[in-house]
Amino acid sequence: LLPGKEYTVSGVLVNAKDGKEMKDSNGASITASTTFTPTTTSGSVDITFKFSSGILKGTSVVAFEDLKYNNIKVATHADISDKDQTVDFPEIHTTLVDTKTKEHISGQETTIELVDTVAYTNLNPDYEYTMTGTLMDKSTGKGLLDKDGKNVTASKTFKPDAASGTVEIVFTFDGSLLKGDTLVAFENLKYNDKSVATHNDINDVDQTVDIPELKTSFFDLEIGETEDFVRAAQNVTLVDRVYYTNIQPGLEYTVYGSIMVKETNEAFKDADGNAVIVSKTFTPSSATGYVDVEFVVDTTLVAGKTLVAFETLDYNGITLVIHANIDDEDQTVHVPDVHTTATDNDN
Repeated sequence: LLPGKEYTVSGVLVNAKDGKEMKDSNGASITASTTFTPTTTSGSVDITFKFSSGILKGTSVVAFEDLKYNNIKVATHADISDKDQTVDFPEIHTTLVDTKTKEHISGQETTIELVDTVAYTNLNPDYEYTMTGTLMDKSTGKGLLDKDGKNVTASKTFKPDAASGTVEIVFTFDGSLLKGDTLVAFENLKYNDKSVATHNDINDVDQTVDIPELKTSFFDLEIGETEDFVRAAQNVTLVDRVYYTNIQPGLEYTVYGSIMVKETNEAFKDADGNAVIVSKTFTPSSATGYVDVEFVVDTTLVAGKTLVAFETLDYNGITLVIHANIDDEDQTVHVPDVHTTATDNDN
């Protein structure tokens, strides 16, 4: 260049795939320019592009430049294959499942493991990245806290083999107190401790895991659900109506039911001394509903006693929820007992 003369260098960002100019959120080309007066024939000058990068997820952009003097183009650098003038914008998508069920559903367990498979594109295989995840409680929109009051997080540092691939991070936490909760994984991809991609969509079903909850109503089929007593008779049909919430529709579940005698805290047994246990397999069409489990029993065997229904919800042989509260009135019925004394009215 000629020292002391005024030049203008301008640039535009283009898509590395098709060479078309990149557009901002308003539909305008992403451009930048600066005017300068060199003091030597050789040197450098910076032009800065400013824009919202969210629109460029998964895209590689190339900067094309023109140098002008007196509004006359005197030099151009527009090489779509030049890596030095190329910047990659990573993109990530995720799938969160329970390590036991392999589905978007988990159980109320002391130790829950959720694996978050993060699919990435547009990374540089020469760089080392760190993927960090945080579990969110969908109902509150806040981070899920562990028993120590800390956010449940997971991370993994890795060097990709290619620009596109997957990496897994595993959340391990105590979920024994979770009932009816919906958990969503948020992810942040960092390079040199700088965030280069995030995926934080509270409504993304792929990065969501549900934990079911059960509530029940126990009643005599002939008397109805509104009463808490049953008939003392043979062949009485007792219905355990199990209301479920937050389960994955379309999957096959099994509810197992048993009856406890509250006074002895032991299982109710039939005349042959066998514990009364029944089950029902069902495939729900929605996340919320109920299923009836029916016991046909001789309640005269426990006349004067209190019966409590216990339930377990399983998926593929994996226990998701146990509902076994001996003091829960909703799953309790009473069996009447009658004793008489006959006397002469005169004496």
